[in-house]
Amino acid sequence: MINSFRDYFYRYRPALLHTEKNIHDSLEDHRQMLEAMKKKNPRLVERLVRNHLEKGKEIIIKEISKGRMVP
Repeated sequence: MINSFRDYFYRYRPALLHTEKNIHDSLEDHRQMLEAMKKKNPRLVERLVRNHLEKGKEIIIKEISKGRMVP
């Protein structure tokens, strides 16, 4: 399962980090996840990770719909 996630992220990473805003948002998401981990708050970590993945999914769907990426 981890290998398939890794393959997924490497394949779509250029689209996910295509703009300065996406880079900034991703870094902020990761910072928040790390803070939640430091506070040992698994529910918050799970919520933050799920939100982060959902944002990525939306970016990829938008790129595919605009014809800039093949699924």
